[in-house]
Amino acid sequence: MGKIALFGGSFDPVHLGHVKMLEYCLENFDFDFIDVIPAQLSPFKKENLFTAEQRLEFLNEVFKYEKVRINTTELDRAGASYTSLTVREYKKNCPNTQLYMLLGSDNLKNLQDWNDFEYLCQNLTFIIFSRHDHSLSNLGDLPIKYHLVEDFDFLVSSSLIKEQLVSKKASIIQSSRLFDGLIPVNIQGLLLKYYSK
Repeated sequence: MGKIALFGGSFDPVHLGHVKMLEYCLENFDFDFIDVIPAQLSPFKKENLFTAEQRLEFLNEVFKYEKVRINTTELDRAGASYTSLTVREYKKNCPNTQLYMLLGSDNLKNLQDWNDFEYLCQNLTFIIFSRHDHSLSNLGDLPIKYHLVEDFDFLVSSSLIKEQLVSKKASIIQSSRLFDGLIPVNIQGLLLKYYSK
């Protein structure tokens, strides 16, 4: 039986925390593939800073690994991106494959609010990456199958990066090393190019 890990998210923008999560899984799990699945729009967000096309370009530049695939099924689907619909497609197309999902512990607080949560519990094993700034206190109360990656503290988030972009003028950003240690070097120029438009 094959094993595929799903790595979904807005990736608005993709950052080094995402890269470290993916690289950890490549090194420590025997997945056949890790499928990176950018969302058209998260049900928990009102809008994205970068367009679907720009976020996809970032991902294609960053995730050039042999066992990593970029899956655009949620970008191709209109409206909010529901993980349950994506998982149903995988179960239909790969019925004999075990499915896993990469998840930061910051998502645990609203995991039970995800669309068709019971279906996800039945069909996924979650790979949960702990973050010191988000509690794991409710993890034992969730009816999920999971593997916990402890002490995976990487103090960066897409929200932090967007706050820094919005709060600073493009000229200041371009003349500083604002994103060192936050954004992969090979997309920093692209990110600034698109944001300054």
